[in-house]
Order: sequence, then C-alpha cells, then structure tokens
Amino acid sequence: MELALKELHRTGNLTQAAKQAGVSTERARRFLRENAYAERAGRGWRITDTRKPQMETYSEGQKKLLVLRDRDQASINGTYMNAVKKYTRSNKYDLIRPFIGTSIIDAKGKSHPLETDRNILHELASVEGSYVEIYRLVQK
Repeated sequence: MELALKELHRTGNLTQAAKQAGVSTERARRFLRENAYAERAGRGWRITDTRKPQMETYSEGQKKLLVLRDRDQASINGTYMNAVKKYTRSNKYDLIRPFIGTSIIDAKGKSHPLETDRNILHELASVEGSYVEIYRLVQK
C-alpha cells in the first residue's frame, strides 16, 4: 500500500497508482482514507501524509540515518545516494560534482553537508552491505 501512496504522490492518479501497486482502486482508496494519508479534493486527491522521511546518507565522513525535514530534502538525498552508488561502480567523479557544497536539512533544522571526498565515499560504500532500508517514513 505504501507503493500506491508513493505512486499517487508521483502521478496524482489513484487508479494508476493502485494498478502500479497491484491492488484494487477501492482498496487503495480505503487505505488512504483510513490512514488519513490523502483526501478527495474535487476530482483529484490531496496528499495529507504528515510523516517525515527517514533516510541514510553520507555526511562528514560517516553514514548517518536522518529524519529529514520534508520530501524535497529526501529527493535531494535520494538523488545524491544514487549518484554515489553509480560513482563507486564507475569511478566517474562527474556524478558527484553537482553535490559539492550541498547539504540536506533534518527534521530539527540541522544542516548535514553531503560527503563528496572520493576516498571516503569508496570507504563508506565498501562497508555498505546493501541498501535494504534507505528510505522510511516516521510518524511525527
């Protein structure tokens, strides 16, 4: 069901989101209403999900698990972590350059600079076993 909510965020179309998640439209609609994650707004849906995203990131030479301020910060971090994964496989530093001087902000308002040091990124990635749980939502 979380996949349906994620797809609804992305597409704005409940039918398409439910289909992508492999559930019926009615079941997805009931899930959204019962959990107060979305409500009808005219002919569409308005997302009311107030949970904060929780993600792993690389900052200040270490791997950190952060509760982020909002989905925009999660998007920046997700793009960064994707670039790091590609960089450690290809060693193409151009993938990391856009993140030099970039920070993400946690739920408490603290800024965390994204790690861009080549050696540290390789060290952190080598310790990484898998990306099993890089993105979670936490109730606030």
